[in-house]
Amino acid sequence: MRTTRANSALLLLVVGIVALQAAPCFAFGGPEYGGYHPYAAPYPGMGNPGMMGGGGGCMDGCGYSGDFADAMSCGQWGGCSGSYVNLGDTCTGPDWYDFMVEGVGFFRDMGAQGVRDISSQGIRGAGPPNTVLGRDSFDTDWAANARFSLRYQTSAVHDFEATYLANMRFVDRATFTSANNDIYSVFSDFGNDPAGGYEETGQAFRHTIAYESQLEGVELNSRRSWTMAGWQVHGSWLIGLRYLHLDESFQYLTEVQPHFDPINQVARDAASMDYLVTTNNDLLGPQFGGEFTRSFFPGLIGGMQFKTGIYGNSASQRTRIVADTLVPSVVESFKDEDVAFIGEFRTYMIYQFHPLWKIRAGYELLWLSGVALANENFNTQSPFEGVSRDLFLNASGDVLYQGVSAGLEFGW
Repeated sequence: MRTTRANSALLLLVVGIVALQAAPCFAFGGPEYGGYHPYAAPYPGMGNPGMMGGGGGCMDGCGYSGDFADAMSCGQWGGCSGSYVNLGDTCTGPDWYDFMVEGVGFFRDMGAQGVRDISSQGIRGAGPPNTVLGRDSFDTDWAANARFSLRYQTSAVHDFEATYLANMRFVDRATFTSANNDIYSVFSDFGNDPAGGYEETGQAFRHTIAYESQLEGVELNSRRSWTMAGWQVHGSWLIGLRYLHLDESFQYLTEVQPHFDPINQVARDAASMDYLVTTNNDLLGPQFGGEFTRSFFPGLIGGMQFKTGIYGNSASQRTRIVADTLVPSVVESFKDEDVAFIGEFRTYMIYQFHPLWKIRAGYELLWLSGVALANENFNTQSPFEGVSRDLFLNASGDVLYQGVSAGLEFGW
C-alpha cells in the first residue's frame, strides 16, 4: 500500500514537471524582447549579461539596450530606462538564490483537542471534577531548528529546488502534587468506580502528564517563473513532492505513597503507573503552490508564498501501560492508511546587502489536518479490569504551527 502511494506520487510529480517544462515562456502585460523575456534579466549565477544569447541587445558589463538598459543588472542593482524609466529605482529583479539557510521557530497549537479531564483533586461528585491535569494544562509549545534549501537553475525561468526542515522538538510537562493523597484519575471516574480509585492511580500524591511532538520534512519542487512587465512584480508556480514525518508521545505518570485509605479502611502500599501512548505519521504526496514578490527599491524585495497538497498518511499508534498490578504489562497497537492535508503560507522581506548575499526574515503558518495526535489517542477505558480494551486509531487531528524565520541566501 505504501509503495503504491509512493509510485503514484512520483508519477504525478513527473507529469507536473513535464507540464511546467513544456509550458511556453510568458509575461503578464508586456512584450517579448528579441527572444528573451523580462524575467530573463541577469541574476547571481547567470554570468555576464552578454552571455545570455538570443540577441535581445544585451551589452557587455552591467547593462542592456532598449527598455531594460541597466535594469535588474549588477546583482539586481541599478535603475530602469526606456519606457520603464518612470519606475525609477524600484526596478529590482526577482529573488534568485542557489543556497539558503534559515532558522525557523514555531509555536504549536492543537486547539481544544484531546482528553479534557485526566486527573482531579478530590472525588468527583454529581458535577464536573475539580480538574488539576488535562488538555488545558499544556501551554502553546515552542521549538526552533534550521531549514536548508538548494536551488538548481536549468534556465532563466525554470529551476529545481530541494528543502529540508530539520527535526523540530516540542516538549511540555505538567505535574500536580497533594500532601493529602487525594488525586484521582479518569480511569476510576475520578474516585467513584471503584470507590477510592485504583491502587496505582487513586488517592495519589502526585500525577504527571508529559507531551512530546517532533516534526521533520523534505521537499523536492520544480518551479516555473513569470513576471509582469512594466511592474515590479515577479512570481513562480511550483509543483513537487513532499514528505513530512510527525512523531508524538503522551505520558501519564501516577504515584501513590503508603497511607491509610479512609474510604475502604485499609492500609495502602506504594504503587505507580506509567502510561505511554505514541503516534507516528508518515505523510507523502504531491503539492503545488505559488510565490509572488515585489521590488520596493534596489536591494529590497517583499513577497509571499503558499503551498498545499493532499497526502497519503501511514499512521499508527502504540500504547504501553506498566503498573504494579498489571502482569504482564499492557501493550496495544493499531495502524491504518489515511488521507491528510497540508497548507503552508509565508510572507517575508529580503534585503540584498552584497551582490552575492541577501538576508531575509518572515512569518509563517503551517497547518496539518488528518494526522494522529498522541493526546487524541489516549484511551480513557480502565486497563485494570482484566479485560481487553477497545482498540482504535484517531487520525483526524488538526495542528497549527506558526512562527518566524530568518536566514541568509547565497547566489553565484
